[in-house]
Amino acid sequence: MTKAPAQTPPAPPTPPANPILVALARTFPVPAARYAVPVSGGGADADGTIARIALAVAALDPPLVIAQRGRESRRWRYVDTFDGLVHRAGGTLAVVAPAGTSRAKAGGASGKSDPATDGTAGRDERDDAEAGPWLMWQAHDGRILDAVAWPDGPPPAFARDLPAGAFRDALAAITEPRRLLPLVDVTAAYRTYGIVDGEGKTVVRLRLGAGTAAVEASPAGGSGRSSGELAPWIDVLAVRGYDKALAAVRDAVARLSKSGGQGAKADSSFVPGLVVPALATVGVKPGGVSGKFDVPLSADARADAASATIFRALLQAIRTSEPGTRADVDPEFLHDFRVAVRRTRAGLTLLQDALPPAVVEHFKAEFGWMGAVTGPTRDLDVYLENMPAYRAALPPEVGHDLGPLEAYLRTRQANAHAELVAALDSPRYAALLADWSAALDDIAANGADAPAAAEPIAELGARRTWRRFKRVLDDGRIIGPDTPVGALHQLRIEAKKLRYALEFFRRLVPPAEADALIGSLKGLQDNLGTLNDMGVQQGAMRAFAADIGRRPSNSATLLAMGWLTHDLHAREHACRLEFAARFDAFDAKDNRQRYERLFRPRR
Repeated sequence: MTKAPAQTPPAPPTPPANPILVALARTFPVPAARYAVPVSGGGADADGTIARIALAVAALDPPLVIAQRGRESRRWRYVDTFDGLVHRAGGTLAVVAPAGTSRAKAGGASGKSDPATDGTAGRDERDDAEAGPWLMWQAHDGRILDAVAWPDGPPPAFARDLPAGAFRDALAAITEPRRLLPLVDVTAAYRTYGIVDGEGKTVVRLRLGAGTAAVEASPAGGSGRSSGELAPWIDVLAVRGYDKALAAVRDAVARLSKSGGQGAKADSSFVPGLVVPALATVGVKPGGVSGKFDVPLSADARADAASATIFRALLQAIRTSEPGTRADVDPEFLHDFRVAVRRTRAGLTLLQDALPPAVVEHFKAEFGWMGAVTGPTRDLDVYLENMPAYRAALPPEVGHDLGPLEAYLRTRQANAHAELVAALDSPRYAALLADWSAALDDIAANGADAPAAAEPIAELGARRTWRRFKRVLDDGRIIGPDTPVGALHQLRIEAKKLRYALEFFRRLVPPAEADALIGSLKGLQDNLGTLNDMGVQQGAMRAFAADIGRRPSNSATLLAMGWLTHDLHAREHACRLEFAARFDAFDAKDNRQRYERLFRPRR
């Protein structure tokens, strides 16, 4: 047996102290240590391992005795978002249900159980094992952050499916609007033991575990079912008030692992739960698929080859988000798809000096078509995502009248999504991806006939980024209180192009500098984006009202939409008033100097 070294996970928020969580903490105790069970003769030597531990603790001074307490098994159905938001927040989310229990008659060395000292505080292991099913949110260090009773069936699809309360609000703040997707199913069987002293009191507990892990194909893309056996393990569980006994048992097991643990392997990824070993068993990395764009580039790489690398990463992002977009799993798949398409089109302009002109012209048109095709569905997704905010902006009795608007939007969204899927099924889309991939392969292999093809990417990237930065400064500095809103919308487009340049070339500058550049731009972008959204949404509400108003029964809805349009106008005006401060922060001396130092041409 080899002890698995512990990791230090991010510190999640301290969970509230309530009776349910206290009881569940007893049912699902955090191990003080975990050891791998040795493999002997092609299988795990579980019985032999317990026997060797019994001999080891019997040799302690004072001697201790092992007594079997019972058997139990549980099922864990772990879920997370496609991009692993629960994992990245420092935890796991699962529906946990019992899968059968039994209890041994033997207690301690005296044959009597001692619930006051064996860590169950008056509840026996049968009661504990039968608790649930629960939807349980655990930190990576094993602490239970929150839990709610949940039917023994499918986990929630969204955080909003949970009962109203702090659990739902906290989870929604992390995951919405992303869907919670199946991650891995675990069935674990345990044998539990008490290590008792000469008075028959349990001073340490052991839990011998084994199980299976299985993963199904996700609606967001996957290749079918995969399953496997978890490597058996032993958890050492502390009993309050017996720290010296715990230390002695751990030392004894550690000495045993050094002397008799032949074939055991350390698990360097040990965390108290089962999700990490379960995912490793089925060949899945924890953390999901990140949507962050971060492409490694070498500063002296040829611009044409580096451009191909950038576009290849964007093509992969399109392909990764396509299945979830087709299935309409959640709105973020289409958002990520559109961002990759927009970045590609912007990159074709930004890097055009390193690419063949015919390639730039053709694929700018084709990716422009793709952007137009995805626009209507994305716009309707945004309106539906905003419905809670729309209602919250109105008095409760008025917000209720937006129901027909929501139903209308859902119908339009379903129709727009069907048209989007038809476009993704079209020969034109298939040709776009195939031809684009072939063009990138050719550029990477043979170079490009273009003016800056052989220039180091760091020089081309700096020059293009500096030009984008100067354009944002020039356009922003002429905007005043009375400047037409169209100029602000044009500035928003230029700021987005600068953001893409910073993201494309972020690996060519120190990480702290890249973060500072993007952070300073983000404040300006947020202001301009909200300003644009408020204007667009006002126009959309007027268009929607023309359709909805054809039914006299929707008069209350029209009044609510008028009230909502007024609120959108007020928010647009507030953004306009905030613009000067946001732009001044971007145009600050230290930010300008940072751009000059990193990107201004020296010749």
